[in-house]
Amino acid sequence: ASIALMDTDSALGRVFNVGSQQEISIAALAQKIINMTKSSSKIEYLSYEQAYGKHFDDMNRRVPCMERLESTIGFKPQTPLDEILTSVIDYTKTIQI
Repeated sequence: ASIALMDTDSALGRVFNVGSQQEISIAALAQKIINMTKSSSKIEYLSYEQAYGKHFDDMNRRVPCMERLESTIGFKPQTPLDEILTSVIDYTKTIQI
């Protein structure tokens, strides 16, 4: 999707959500990655104030709108989250960090 957007004149200067409408919380995503990697990592919860300082405001839920992406380049996300995570995990095992 990113490469197709770079090659599309009508995408110039516009903002696009490139992702999926599959909803998952950060806590659930973290737990999924821990499980998939068999990590001994522990999830630590911080308040918004601890993490970002006073007066930080955030939305409780995000579901990206993919309409602009589809209408501009015809892209519809089709790869399930578990498949993407497996690919990233497998790739990460092959590189030195």
